Amino acid sequence: MAGLTSQLFRSGLSALWFSGAARALAPWTAGKGAILLMHRVQPAAVHGPFAPNAALSISPDYLDSLLRSFRAASIDVVDLDEAMRRVEAPGATRPFVSFTFDDGYRDNLEFALPVFQRYAAPFTVYATSSFVERSYDPWWSLLEYVIARRASVHWATEQGEVTHETRDLDAKYRVFGSLSQAALQLSTAELRAQMRRFAQDHGLSVGDVAERETCDFSELSALRIGGATIGCHTVSHALLLRESDEIVRQELASARAALEAGLGCAVTHLAYPYGKRDHVGLRDFALARELGFASATTTRKGALFAVHAQHRHALPRVEVTSSFERSPHYLQTIVSGLPLLLWNRGQLAVVD
Repeated sequence: MAGLTSQLFRSGLSALWFSGAARALAPWTAGKGAILLMHRVQPAAVHGPFAPNAALSISPDYLDSLLRSFRAASIDVVDLDEAMRRVEAPGATRPFVSFTFDDGYRDNLEFALPVFQRYAAPFTVYATSSFVERSYDPWWSLLEYVIARRASVHWATEQGEVTHETRDLDAKYRVFGSLSQAALQLSTAELRAQMRRFAQDHGLSVGDVAERETCDFSELSALRIGGATIGCHTVSHALLLRESDEIVRQELASARAALEAGLGCAVTHLAYPYGKRDHVGLRDFALARELGFASATTTRKGALFAVHAQHRHALPRVEVTSSFERSPHYLQTIVSGLPLLLWNRGQLAVVD
């Protein structure tokens, strides 16, 4: 969500907060609550000079400050089932937020869970089943891991293998950006094959990076016992809009079946990877509904309003990034709903 982390957007948030407009209009713009989108919780010290994925992470201290501030503001922290009950309830309800984490990183267990337990607060972790089973790696983490450790990397193209020099920090960031863009142009099957070859060409086995970074079934079970809800994030972290009906159905149904078998419990909530308008659409929302998921979240920006009771499979979220740690009023302003409505040009539910 590049817009939310840009300096221009942060300046706009500050203007809305310090002018008082965000707080004054919150009773009309905040809706019933919001679902927060995060990925990782890690101490800042773990990030070295080459950390292209660091924006996916917030610190444990910042997570603690968020929970403390919501409690002070009498905003309830609820799980997704309770969030849906409040969305569907007639009239006004107590304001709420629901914390969600994508992909299933091990740091959710190591660093996030103790913070949530300190406040007796629930949260949801959406797990990608192939990461849990070690049959695929988070491709963005695999790229970072290899580029960080090598002076050159090899990338297969239709014209043959291309070697990219990655001797210095600028080159590493440049190559990471270029290969990330190339990866996002591939279908799910093509990307899995490409990253399998990339791993093997650089001395790794498929699943090595997933083993380093993401939860296995025992760790997901520990999260669940500790108070987290485990949700589904597809088999392959697929960009669904590019895939056929059959592949999308398989990505959703097979992932849920694998997670339910490994955890011994129902998995009823879904998050679409790459959930913007050009990533997931009406076909995918309908399939999620048909497969019986209780809710499905996108990465479209927005608060939750009563109208979302009719759009449980196209729910918006508010992304929380490390850039928000610089000032606590950034997220407070967004949760007021005003910048979200401005972003969506007044639309309460963005479902197209």
